Amino acid sequence: MLFASMLSLGAGAAIGATPDGVFAAPLSVSDPLAPAVRSNDVDSIAAIGGREIRLLVWNVHKGSSDQWAGDFKTMSSDSDLILLQEAHLHREFAAGLVDMRRWDLVEAWQHGGAPTGVLTASKAAPVRVRALERREPLLRTDKSALLTEYRLVGTEQTLLVANIHAINFTPDTRAFREQLNAVAELVNEHEGPVIFSGDLNTWREGRRAIVEAIARSLGLSEVGFDGPRKRFGRFPLDHVYYRDLDLLAADVPAVGSSDHNPLRVRFRNPGRDRDATL
Repeated sequence: MLFASMLSLGAGAAIGATPDGVFAAPLSVSDPLAPAVRSNDVDSIAAIGGREIRLLVWNVHKGSSDQWAGDFKTMSSDSDLILLQEAHLHREFAAGLVDMRRWDLVEAWQHGGAPTGVLTASKAAPVRVRALERREPLLRTDKSALLTEYRLVGTEQTLLVANIHAINFTPDTRAFREQLNAVAELVNEHEGPVIFSGDLNTWREGRRAIVEAIARSLGLSEVGFDGPRKRFGRFPLDHVYYRDLDLLAADVPAVGSSDHNPLRVRFRNPGRDRDATL
């Protein structure tokens, strides 16, 4: 395995509360250095059942702006899936997730005494959670990825969601390529719909080419966006790729609470009647 560590949480694994009210999943893992996953599960529904799958992807800059809670509530109010990068699980941040009954966060590192990393939230409980981390070669901090799998009403297929914060500062693209290849290995095992997304830090052509090659190998299509997507020069950093889903709409709302604007996407739910009126 190219990542330093990987863990898996089955649907029936127990979850216990920590003193600060955040939930930690007691996982059985072979690698003692496996990244910690913190989870919350309050009366989650069993499957995503609407006619649409409404996705929000956002690097939230640790929710450090005073405007964050209001922007997040507006952006997330009708979302089925929320993929956050640079989530920072202090009390105020966690309170903003109250309407998403289930969330999982990879604890990449501690910031101000609270865990930070990628976080995936949904009104449905995942049937499987897998977390991966990779050390930044220059900054020596961790970048993480979270793969969550969800049941869809009306089909035996499950939806696999990969939420990625890609390695950023490197002297070359080797670590970046290895990180994404490790995620791709797990995605390649999945038969059925896929969302592959996050802050991929594609700030130069070589990095963009690596992501595009991986997407082609997995049979993924990229969502096109009109709007103020976060860029470095001419290169957008945040992306959404998908497979075995029908794209309905996508937009990029402008916000002032992060250095990245959120991406919003609507897909048709493949478990529902494709000919039904939305």
